[in-house]
Amino acid sequence: MTREDQIAPGRVLVVEDDESTALFVTRVLQRGGLDAAWVSDAEQASVLLADSSFDVLLADYRLPGADGAELVRATRQLLPEIATAVMTSFKDAEVERAARSSGADDFFEKPLHPSSLISRISELVLKARASHLRTPGAAPGLFQVDVVAAAF
Repeated sequence: MTREDQIAPGRVLVVEDDESTALFVTRVLQRGGLDAAWVSDAEQASVLLADSSFDVLLADYRLPGADGAELVRATRQLLPEIATAVMTSFKDAEVERAARSSGADDFFEKPLHPSSLISRISELVLKARASHLRTPGAAPGLFQVDVVAAAF
């Protein structure tokens, strides 16, 4: 196996019920060198998180069923090594407080700016992978996050 085979892009699960926002976010992250998947609600996210390995969960605050803070809290309990972030279009200190108190590592206000989104999510990938490497029984590996913000 070559070094290139061992390097994997950061994996991000985007949970957003607004299709246009979800497509924008996943496209920006993919152009930034990240592997991004999208689901539209917390239930779908929970299924995918249980079956796949993601570095970062990026959830909208307002979702059908459970809100983003509830999803972050549940994810933290089951997968403490995953980095989490909440995004919202509501400019409300209470929303940010709820997101942060649920365990979110970062908080984004919409509209999202591509270069900032890529940079901050890439930092969360590194944080998650560092946490995973400190976890007993975790397999060591090489990880790389390429940040390509100039394309926007």
